[in-house]
Amino acid sequence: MYQRISLEDYVRTGEGATAVAYTHKTEPRLIKLYTPGFTADEALRDFRIAQTVYAMGLPSPEPYRLVTDGERLGAEYELIPGKKSFSRLIADDPSQLRPLTLRFAKLTQELHAMKADPSTLPSFREMIRSFYANEPSAPDYLREKVNAFLDTVPDTPTCLHGDLQTGNLITDGKRDLWIDLGLFSYGVPEWDIAQLWVFTNRLDEDRQKALFHLTQAQMREHWDLFVRAYYGLGPQDPIDATVKRLFPYAAVRIPFMLNMAFRTPISEGLANFVIGMIGAAIS
Repeated sequence: MYQRISLEDYVRTGEGATAVAYTHKTEPRLIKLYTPGFTADEALRDFRIAQTVYAMGLPSPEPYRLVTDGERLGAEYELIPGKKSFSRLIADDPSQLRPLTLRFAKLTQELHAMKADPSTLPSFREMIRSFYANEPSAPDYLREKVNAFLDTVPDTPTCLHGDLQTGNLITDGKRDLWIDLGLFSYGVPEWDIAQLWVFTNRLDEDRQKALFHLTQAQMREHWDLFVRAYYGLGPQDPIDATVKRLFPYAAVRIPFMLNMAFRTPISEGLANFVIGMIGAAIS
């Protein structure tokens, strides 16, 4: 199933929290090799989801095949010549922050307008529930609070990116395409919007620069523009109530994402933070 490739045919061109990207030296192909610790089942799941999303017609690079370099597992995808992420475009030309953020918001609305087939895509809510049920470091009192919150969340057949941020939207000047689709799923849009809020409001500046090439001020401006455009709010409309509704979605996602990216266990402090954020949304 996993075809052996030689990295001598590729050039390393990027690195994220969970994978390293390599571009083929002569062909328009890109491979994504996951960091050690990712299992064959996890890599296969990501690839199958990418195939499903591509077949649905969402603009995204074509997935080609599963690959391995003998140690790491991953997949090969269509390379989009001349592509840049929205994050990189904004970093290269800060005057593009507003127009690209508004474009990003519109494309997010279009993605969320797509209906998912629950027989071919996972429920994001149930992915979160399964994580807490099976994570040994999750204390029982945290599972109880998280499950009580999840029981209030409807499972709508709305398509979700799963890792919504400007680094996962690329363009070649003619097409805008979504990438890194391993968490593509269905559920209420708050799962996606809450993730973007974490990236723009909860990370320190060094991490924001490393991941998105943008300053903290730029990330906050991006969030303010995005949330107003996405929800149809004016420049003077308050957004505090809108943001507050995102707190529990953001909170229960954080241990899930930390575990996925870094295999980080849930500390007592993190558990209390999650519970506090859930409580803050209903206070």
